[in-house]
Amino acid sequence: MTTNLLAPTRARLAALPLGALLGMLLLLTACGQSDVPEAGTAADSEIGTETESGAGPDAGGPAGPMTGPEAGTAAAPGEDMPPDPQIAPERLEVYRRNEAIEQNNQGVALAQEGKFPEAIAAYEHALKFTPQAAEIHRNLGSAYEAQGLLKKALLAYKRAASFDRTHADGQFKVGSLLMRTQQPQKAMRALRRAVALDPDHGDAHFNLGVLLLQDDKYKEAVGHLEGAIEANEKDMAAHSNLGYALVQLGRPEEAIAVYRRALDVMPDAVGVLINLGVALEVQKKYDDAAAAYRQAIALKPNSLFAHNNLALVLEQSGKEEEAAVHRRRAQELLGDVTPGKVTPKSGEDKKAADPEKK
Repeated sequence: MTTNLLAPTRARLAALPLGALLGMLLLLTACGQSDVPEAGTAADSEIGTETESGAGPDAGGPAGPMTGPEAGTAAAPGEDMPPDPQIAPERLEVYRRNEAIEQNNQGVALAQEGKFPEAIAAYEHALKFTPQAAEIHRNLGSAYEAQGLLKKALLAYKRAASFDRTHADGQFKVGSLLMRTQQPQKAMRALRRAVALDPDHGDAHFNLGVLLLQDDKYKEAVGHLEGAIEANEKDMAAHSNLGYALVQLGRPEEAIAVYRRALDVMPDAVGVLINLGVALEVQKKYDDAAAAYRQAIALKPNSLFAHNNLALVLEQSGKEEEAAVHRRRAQELLGDVTPGKVTPKSGEDKKAADPEKK
């Protein structure tokens, strides 16, 4: 049977295990638009609120440092001095807030340059002045995550969430990192809180949909994947996963409609074309399926999945000679391909990137 490929998700977490539907399923998860978490956000007047330009960890990158009264009432000349018991409490508070903002913004700048250890030091220093600043804890978590220090990142995100329970993206970050650390039930609870706080949080809907697919809860997954698409109609991963859920529910015609709408938005989405081919095969429309695989190959000549699937559907149509050509090409691309089975090379199944991304 053929290989079914689910497109990657926006959240870019670790690749999920390879499973089987009409051959093989590759389902990837993810938390944003970049393989590296966002650098952080500059402090604002409350230091515990985000200044990102969109939902999700990589929606728009970190904001620049803020100044003026909304950045914490900058100290007047002579007020930027070390703490002293003789200083009036209000002036000491100004000093602490200004120091926290300065250190946080310095951390943002360092993280933007990829200097994460230095950014971590700056954020930790800022927290000495404002230990309950949720935003700085989130920035610290992002820096830890970029360094691969997932336990520390999760702790920082949890602290941020404890100080600001109404921040949807904070709950999203907790949930997404729980996914990365293989704690799906806890992740699901955090992501449910995120979408309850912000029904338009597309990334949270997406990751929750992924977890529900893993748990074979296809009907509930459909609703959240539709929510992800409403937030971003160009999210090919959401379209692909929605189509997969519909096929699993015995609704291939609806899946095909989802894939075709996705291709209207992004005609060169190779992964969607492959999934379209699989759904067409479910309906025994083998010529149409072959056409979808050929289109995928035209867009990406080195697509393992398209070559493998095309070989299999051509075999079903009795076109052995042409099938042999694509089977050999698939073997060259991966090394070991047998009908209905794809055996990845060492490490191939652990990539977080989309294997079909152009």
